[in-house]
Amino acid sequence: MKAFMKPTTWVITVLYVVFLFWYLRGNDIGFTNVVSQMFGNIILFLPIGILLPLLTKFFLSATKVIITTLIISLLFECIQIVFGLGNFNVDDVIYNTVGGTIGYLIWRHVIYVFLVKVVFTKKNP
Repeated sequence: MKAFMKPTTWVITVLYVVFLFWYLRGNDIGFTNVVSQMFGNIILFLPIGILLPLLTKFFLSATKVIITTLIISLLFECIQIVFGLGNFNVDDVIYNTVGGTIGYLIWRHVIYVFLVKVVFTKKNP
């Protein structure tokens, strides 16, 4: 029987969850603000993950979408530093990348399947 996740993936996941709870508990801005900021960053980058594969065939690969989302997020954070608009937050980069990845998964499992199965394979009467 194949394992659900590799042992290294389990360790990284557990460490991330522990860090997340530690961050949420010790942050002065409050739990609701942290969660709203986290989901706001994820939702902000959902359209990027959906639109990149629709714009060009180059972004049909998940790896290319994830790397591009990461680069776009890093550019936003660097612009914040250069123009003094905010702070560079690694968690913003992580959540933005997660948002782009979720957007790609939505595209891959919903939109792409709909286009292939319904639109392109529809038989003419």
